[in-house]
Amino acid sequence: MNYLEYPQLSDSAKKDAQKIIDLFKQQFIKIATNALEELYTDVIIHIESDSWGNYRNYILDALCNYKSNDSHNKYDFKKIRKSIFEEHRAELIDDLNKDLIEEVENLKEELDQAYEHKWKY
Repeated sequence: MNYLEYPQLSDSAKKDAQKIIDLFKQQFIKIATNALEELYTDVIIHIESDSWGNYRNYILDALCNYKSNDSHNKYDFKKIRKSIFEEHRAELIDDLNKDLIEEVENLKEELDQAYEHKWKY
């Protein structure tokens, strides 16, 4: 590269320029170190938890809506569904039965309240 277009610095100017550059490096290293320390101690814990929260939500959405996913994922979700069903069949049936019993109890309570309300007026 041709530096003829730029004037040459005198030796004292070169030393002054180097001092400015060295000072800048020191200040930059200090700022960068402080920023990284703050990121590491104050910010990253939230990024990690947000990332895991997002990942959890993605997995949950995928499991809850496996039929609406693209064809590439259909195999994966069928495999997941089959695995969950085979490994936890008894628990799933028990939970579904408990949910139905709870729903029946809630409906009975609502029906009793409706009858009670009807006879009051």
